[in-house]
Amino acid sequence: MCHRRKTDGGMLDRLRQSGPYSIIENYSSEKISYIIINLIVSSLAFVKSFVFMKYLGLFDLGILTIIQTIIMSVGLLQLGFLNGGYRIFSLGISKESEQINNQIFTYISGLSFFLIIVWICLLPFKFDISDYLILIGIFIGILSLTCNWLTNALIAKQFYKKLNEFNLISTLLSIVALPLIYWFKIYGAIIVLLIQPVLFISMCLVMHKDLRPTQFIIDKSLIRDILKFGFIPFLTGIFTLITNQIERWSILGWLGTVSLGKFYLVFLFSSVYILIPASINNLFFPKTMRFYQERDYSKIKQVIERYYAVLAGYILVAVILTLLFLKPLVIWLLPIHLESVKYVYLILPGLILISLSEPIGLLYNASVILKPMFWAYFSSVILFIVLLAFFIARDQLSLDNFAIFRSVIGAFILLSFSLSYIKSREKIWLAK
Repeated sequence: MCHRRKTDGGMLDRLRQSGPYSIIENYSSEKISYIIINLIVSSLAFVKSFVFMKYLGLFDLGILTIIQTIIMSVGLLQLGFLNGGYRIFSLGISKESEQINNQIFTYISGLSFFLIIVWICLLPFKFDISDYLILIGIFIGILSLTCNWLTNALIAKQFYKKLNEFNLISTLLSIVALPLIYWFKIYGAIIVLLIQPVLFISMCLVMHKDLRPTQFIIDKSLIRDILKFGFIPFLTGIFTLITNQIERWSILGWLGTVSLGKFYLVFLFSSVYILIPASINNLFFPKTMRFYQERDYSKIKQVIERYYAVLAGYILVAVILTLLFLKPLVIWLLPIHLESVKYVYLILPGLILISLSEPIGLLYNASVILKPMFWAYFSSVILFIVLLAFFIARDQLSLDNFAIFRSVIGAFILLSFSLSYIKSREKIWLAK
């Protein structure tokens, strides 16, 4: 059903004219719990991936990586709806929330239909994995997209306790299903991948009626407002995903499926590492949006200082744990992947440098000065392609080089953010 609403100058004008928002400060215990639960969930995800690596051969790991690549590719198609909706939800204007939620669920439904049509059109072609596995990858990708939106909505509403419960329960039950990997190999791994998003979505929609879609709508004015906030942040994410896709398909094409399996430890470590910086960002994001709406710059500076302090503590712990325990753990549990440990050491500086750029990115999102983010991530894709082409031309492409590329990209992004912040800081801190 198509629904149009009357507008009085657009939602952006109403946001600017809506006045100060109350800032709720009594969330410290829930926020600490949120970080702890995310640490637990990260640890369980690490355990889950270790089981994948323990009981799946290198070829099956390559197939699993292709499926996960399809899942990531679906994320490329959200077009900024999740980013924009998240930012508007964070401003706390409840009368817009239902319409935004309906619009985003409408888009996800339309995207699902479109991808099914694409899958049908691809049936005559032959790929390294079967058609139904491609379809499963698409399905899990849609579920993951829905999970991401519901997670954003809960964080924007600062319902950390409920989010903790949903994440912990769904992750624990997916862990319970791990024996399926021993019995059914790649098919068991797919079931494990399915369980978490299905449970999370089910619990969220059952317990939060306000997040259930009430109608399907196509509102051009609302879409325009959402994308004005969300499209460029989305592009920064899509550039990261594009780089990841180029990396994975290049490894598959030039070095083979087995090499892709050898690089699985890198994919695993990266995924686990970024969960906590993402969680830290989620804690500070809604409050920063509201403080900036109020032009309370002194509180924003306090938030950024706390952000860097928490981030520095996490980085220190992550580096120590990685250097002391990763290699012994792999030798003990996954000796076949011992060679891959050096690749993790090579990517670690890049992960650290990218995480250090995120507080600057938070300021860009709050002030809606988004072009520096766009150019930094767009240029990083170009840089990656140049590096890849250079080593292909010299016939020196290797997994070591792919790992080093990641750290080079991390350094480039932090440098770009830092230089652009120096150039833009007067605009960021200028009251409007």
